[in-house]
Order: sequence, then C-alpha cells, then structure tokens
Amino acid sequence: MGVFDRKPKSISEVTLTPQEAMLGVILCISASDGDISKRELERMAEILSTHRMFNGQTESQIKAGLNKILAFMETDPVDQIVQKCAVALPQNQRIVAFALAVDIAMIDQNLHKGESAMLGLMASELGVEEGVMKTVVTILAMKNGLID
Repeated sequence: MGVFDRKPKSISEVTLTPQEAMLGVILCISASDGDISKRELERMAEILSTHRMFNGQTESQIKAGLNKILAFMETDPVDQIVQKCAVALPQNQRIVAFALAVDIAMIDQNLHKGESAMLGLMASELGVEEGVMKTVVTILAMKNGLID
C-alpha cells in the first residue's frame, strides 16, 4: 500500500455523502440491540429500494456505502458515527432518518433497551424536537403493533 492509498482510520477523517449518512443511521439502529433480525434486514432492503434518496444509486454504490459504514462500526464509537451521519444529512432528511430508525427498531414488535438508547442519541444528534419525536414514536408504535 502506497502513501496515497491510506484508508481513513476514523470516521472523523471522512466526508459522508447523504446516502452514506442515511445508511449509517439505518445500520446503527439495526445493530443497536446486538442482533440484526430478518425483519430488520427486509425493512432496510425496502428502504433502499423505495427511498428517493437512493434513486440512481447502483447496487455497487450502495454496497460500498454499507461496507464503509460497517468498517467504521468495527472501530469507532457509535455516537461518533451517528454524529457524523447527522451532519452529513440534509436538514430536510433528518426527521426522515429518525422516523426510518424508529420504524426499523420497532419492526420486530419490540423496542429493546439498546434501541431505545440509540433512538435518544439519534433524536439529539439529528435535532429532532421532543414533540416531533413523541409524535413519530407514537405513530410508528401503532403501525408496528406496540400500542393500539
């Protein structure tokens, strides 16, 4: 490996695209309970195939983005990853990212302690106001069968 081939050692050394940032939010919430369930994987695939942010992205671009975030998840504290993702997301996509994270966390009809803590961190870093956060959580809890 040459001097110019050096890979970043930390997420703080890179600039994320908005797509990579959204992938980071999705991956961080999915892994926050220590297990990525089949239903979470299915929901992630649905997001990637339907979210307008990923229109025009090739499969190889999406895989590269996933691999980039996964590599940092092995070495960097998750709060730094979430913070970097929040900064890289356009303002109009931050509440969307939070809502997608809530949906993924609740898709298995259970909200684990790690997921709840991660959602709190995400709401803070993404700048989601408390009233908006409560509304999103309530609506998605009803959607995913956690409340009637």
